[in-house]
Amino acid sequence: MKSKNEDDIWIAKIADSKHFTSEKDAKLLQYLITSTREGKSLKENVIAIDVFHRDTSFDSGSDSIVRSSIYNLRKKLDSYYQLEGNSDPVRFIIPKGSYKVEFKTNPESKNGFIKNLADKDSSIFKWLFGITLSFSILFAFLYLSNNDVETNEPTVEVNNPVWSHFIESPNPLIIVLGDYFMMQKTQYPDSSLNFIRDPEINSQNDLASFLEKNPNQKESLKKLGQSYFGEEIPECLFEVNRMMMASDKQAKMKYSSQLTLSDIRENDIIFIGDFGTLGTLNPFFMKPGIRYSTMPPGIVILNEKQDTLESITMNNPNQSIFENDYTVVSSIEAYEGKKILFFTSFLPFGKKEALYKLGEMSFLSEITDSLSAFSNEWNLLMKISGLKSTGFYYEIIRFDHVEK
Repeated sequence: MKSKNEDDIWIAKIADSKHFTSEKDAKLLQYLITSTREGKSLKENVIAIDVFHRDTSFDSGSDSIVRSSIYNLRKKLDSYYQLEGNSDPVRFIIPKGSYKVEFKTNPESKNGFIKNLADKDSSIFKWLFGITLSFSILFAFLYLSNNDVETNEPTVEVNNPVWSHFIESPNPLIIVLGDYFMMQKTQYPDSSLNFIRDPEINSQNDLASFLEKNPNQKESLKKLGQSYFGEEIPECLFEVNRMMMASDKQAKMKYSSQLTLSDIRENDIIFIGDFGTLGTLNPFFMKPGIRYSTMPPGIVILNEKQDTLESITMNNPNQSIFENDYTVVSSIEAYEGKKILFFTSFLPFGKKEALYKLGEMSFLSEITDSLSAFSNEWNLLMKISGLKSTGFYYEIIRFDHVEK
């Protein structure tokens, strides 16, 4: 058995890493390790009282502090061991479904392999990323084209209220990818071209309205024949694929810039994209009482009388390692029997994390007391903190039923 001093050395190293920005995470890890070593009972109510200073009336059904904190701790440990802690001889693992820590020896061969890769020129990573991205899109295309692709990945549980309509519905399905509307501007007098993106112009209609107000730019500003979407889209498609494996229906993919009202009337839709890429879906997204601003980024929650209930501005200081993203997941009925499921955020990792969590029944129990409490239309607002394209921990800000 390892001594307490040895554990403390590695805990101190972990706490000092860039992934552990809060003292609370290190204290929680220390508590779990010490309690596991001592054979102490690690139940949710015990942790709530000992670590989070809840009283004996603590109710895990209405207070998710322990589950969300352990989840965040798991994610941070995973990231730490992938980078700074790669060569640590011992690893502290918190298995899913348990609060006891497992102590695992780090195999030397694995350390050497990862270290050697990290020492290589960064160009190899760019090459690997390109190959991975290509295969991601190819795999998603094969699935969405209804080819017979076998997989051993676990599928979503059939009673998951987030996905059950899209799995069981006889309606055709379109997965809409939010793409950025791009324009080309002719510079005079040399007629050189610049490619530009304006967050306030997200469709041909937006461009027409802008040019109507700025007629002096009609000759120089035109729609570019290409668009692009965010780096997170391939991984998000994989997650949707995993959710939909219980269904054998054929799905189509479209960019939001190509979507028509006829598409919305005749299909179920799953939208994945930034707020600024909603395009034709924008009026439907506003139905549940959420408004957003792209400049500056922010969210406003309204009640049925259109009064402001909550206003949130996204503020990420430059010196911070982690960034905060705000993700809205909305399920609404666009037309009779036709539903739209939105996964919308400002940054890449928000959508990815929300998609991952909404496939977990344990996460749904954090949102509401019972699965039957999910109405036909609902709104979920989450604050997700992450680094680059990876979300590390989350906070549930609101979960509301949408009143018809």
